[in-house]
Amino acid sequence: MLRVRELGVDLVFAAGESEQWKAVKLRPPKLGEAWVRLQAGDRIRLRSQRAQVAPLRVELLCESELSADQSCLVELTADQAAPAASELQEIAFGDGHCAAAATHELAQLAANAGMHRVSAQRYRDLVQRWNRLGVGDRAAAAELGLAEQLLKAGEIADAERVADRAAIDNAKTGNAAYATRSRVTRAVALRRLGQLEESRQLLLATIPEFEELGERNEVANVHFNLALAALMSGNRPRFEFHLHSISQIDASALTPVMQSRIALARARGESAAGHYVQALSEQARAQSVLEGSAFRGDMAVAARNLAMTYLALGMHEEAYQQLTRALTISPASESPQRTASTLLVLAAVDLDNDRPQQAQRWIGAARQIYGQLRMPMEAATAEAGELALELRLGADPHRVIERIEGLRRGYPGTASDTCAALANARTAIGDAASALKTVDDESCRPGSLDKAIDLVEARALAAGVTQPQLAQQQLLAFAQQLSKMLGEASPGLHYAAQRRLTRLRSVWLQLQARQGEPGQSPQSVLEFALATHPLRFQADTGESPPRMSERLASPAIGTILLDADGNDSEVEDLANREILSRLARRAAENGSQLPSLSNIQGRLAPGTWMLVLLGGDTQGLALWLSREGSYTVPLPPLSVQRDLLARLLDRLRSPGTAVAEVVASARELSAALLTGAPGTAPPDALWVLSDEQLSGTPLALLSWPGAEAPLVETTNLSWITSIHDGPEAGAVEIRRFRASLHAIVAANIGNGAYAGLAPLYAATYEPQLIKASMPALELTTRSGAEGTAEALMDALKTPGAIVHLAAHGIARPGLLGYAGVWLAARPDASEPQFLSWLDLADQPLRAQLAVLNACQLGAGSETGNRGSLSFASALANAGVDQVVAATWPVSDAAAGTWVPAFYSHLDPERPDTSAAALRAAQLALRRSRHFRHPYYWASLGHYQALAASR
Repeated sequence: MLRVRELGVDLVFAAGESEQWKAVKLRPPKLGEAWVRLQAGDRIRLRSQRAQVAPLRVELLCESELSADQSCLVELTADQAAPAASELQEIAFGDGHCAAAATHELAQLAANAGMHRVSAQRYRDLVQRWNRLGVGDRAAAAELGLAEQLLKAGEIADAERVADRAAIDNAKTGNAAYATRSRVTRAVALRRLGQLEESRQLLLATIPEFEELGERNEVANVHFNLALAALMSGNRPRFEFHLHSISQIDASALTPVMQSRIALARARGESAAGHYVQALSEQARAQSVLEGSAFRGDMAVAARNLAMTYLALGMHEEAYQQLTRALTISPASESPQRTASTLLVLAAVDLDNDRPQQAQRWIGAARQIYGQLRMPMEAATAEAGELALELRLGADPHRVIERIEGLRRGYPGTASDTCAALANARTAIGDAASALKTVDDESCRPGSLDKAIDLVEARALAAGVTQPQLAQQQLLAFAQQLSKMLGEASPGLHYAAQRRLTRLRSVWLQLQARQGEPGQSPQSVLEFALATHPLRFQADTGESPPRMSERLASPAIGTILLDADGNDSEVEDLANREILSRLARRAAENGSQLPSLSNIQGRLAPGTWMLVLLGGDTQGLALWLSREGSYTVPLPPLSVQRDLLARLLDRLRSPGTAVAEVVASARELSAALLTGAPGTAPPDALWVLSDEQLSGTPLALLSWPGAEAPLVETTNLSWITSIHDGPEAGAVEIRRFRASLHAIVAANIGNGAYAGLAPLYAATYEPQLIKASMPALELTTRSGAEGTAEALMDALKTPGAIVHLAAHGIARPGLLGYAGVWLAARPDASEPQFLSWLDLADQPLRAQLAVLNACQLGAGSETGNRGSLSFASALANAGVDQVVAATWPVSDAAAGTWVPAFYSHLDPERPDTSAAALRAAQLALRRSRHFRHPYYWASLGHYQALAASR
């Protein structure tokens, strides 16, 4: 037998003539050992995984002379599969080296499974075992393992103390790498205890030590921790410096796990800045570097992080896919704690998607896992979430109060997680005064924006028992304060945070119903609708909107609003909770200034009406505005409206559906949305404030109450997707200017055609049709290999441009990260480029008009209660004043009819005539022989930004 013992290197060996190099099995790394059976004449080759000089110990022994303890070690390092946990547990009951080695393996297995408290207990036992056996270096290594697991288990103070001792003990035993690693662990603990500068200095001191040892992966890990600390403290330059330092290290020297963590750090920085396209790209990279590796736990973490970004954007199905992947990669049997945390994210997705029963199921499963793992605090926190859902689903409030109070007595740390549910239960039993005291208690410090909204809702419901109007004003104040807080945020972050406020609409409408008639004034209804809308009010400065990446607030606003529960530092966590607490309690301060009712009315021409929809769980509300007046009308609940819309869209999936069936469904939806519409005759123009929850509505197909013909016959129709600063009402002048015209064509034909996409033969003729309709304008065409994403973005950034796009578009239902267009491939790629709406979220676009002749670019969410943006809405939100797009697949051949009709009715000096031009184009289709079915013309929609002063 050959016994090979590592002394400070990661050793690999090959026996006999085999070219298969194997790692030393028994842990800890750098101090492990291998027992190799040799045949006569065999040769053994040894090498370090890195080019460095380090000692190792080699002993040649006869197998017949081995002790029982040594024979046990031989079996542990045999070539067959690693022993099962049950077998290791049996071996660990002994007292010798083999039992200690088995315990070391069990400790690492528990760590890999996310059972950090169990792993810590095994490492604690292991320190004593190795010391009793006189193996000081392994005892010191186990001490480091104990410190790392205590840190991951959240026992920060103990982790700091043990890591300090481990650094001393590893230095005494001559293991410099472990001594330095212990100091890194202590530094991370100090950071989480709020001792930021001491932590930073300790980490900086470890860099040259690791460099001298040749531990480049550890150097990268230190920079990774320094980068995270910089991000949490809002120091963007320092964050970028450490990421740059990592990039200078040869990637081949980094483990896949470290490469994945670095990508996740970059993603976290981009998310904090609201740059979700870049964040998603980095998260995808974090997954790709782990593909095919054995690091299933890290792969699952990467998938879960990606799901959380999708959740922030309302992309529920993408989030589901990643969470399913995380659960499949690392099942509960392998990593129960990780599974439990993933189930809680799954519950958050279902809650955001208005599926409380399913969310309750996931939270209950997570609670059971935490209970089995003997993690009482985590189990109690999950139970708090269960109780909130039980109350929402109709549980007896007295029973909920009793259970919550019991939780709080047993686990005081659950106080902040139970505030909203306890207050709501007390309101439900008629004790509103106690409910208000509950939400205003100092213990109620929310850890995330969602929890802050929970508190705001609870306070409003309690205050609304006696003062519903005041409660509504408090909801408005919260929404305005959030908008004010987001003043410097990027559009992506603004959208991700602001879309959460649609939850407040149901509570606001309940309070409205309590007041009876007349309830809130139209001005108040408008203010609340705008304050809880994801649109972004932008001042017309002529400059690009501020980018959070250039100036990151401290603490990082993206972390405060979207990920406060994941804060790395207890001090940062307390600071963020204090900020959210103040935000949740502000009801009297003025927030961001939104346009007044009179200013918006002043933008409406005679004969134009604007419709603002508010949807709630039990009822809805419509606000009708014209230049002359305004009023409100009650509507059915949002669920009824969405069911009617889904039925209509289902019948519009094919031109083979009987027109009578389509018209019947359209009339049902019209009755739900347009009940109480003004007058008996349709208006000249109708503007509808865009609502994600009803974004797929074919306005052209709806009919005015009492009218037979669809609105396309009588009315110019438009969705209002964003608001920007404009002149005072009454000072509006018709703007005329010389527009530039750009056509981007990605027809997917010729030598560069991609087999996965159908050719668009008619698209190649669209520039000629446009030129024939507008001969006075100079047309710039980019087609074939020039029809790239870069060409489209350049055109959209051109001030005053009219941009026509002919390409393949797609919006897979529920997968709105895939709402976008396929454009020509880059020179170094074989597949076409996909430009998603996410790519537009943080772009300053300046075109006046974008005409998108591509499928489904006006589509929003069809599956969720709060979906993500459509491509058309994203364009308008990013700065394009007018957008024309289709909600479902359009006919390539139909473009020959509607494109020339559109441009022949468009005043090139007034792109604001595009709504009227679109109606003319739709009528041309409706009155044609081949495209008269609503499938062809009802898909097209108009989207615009509204200019209104504050």
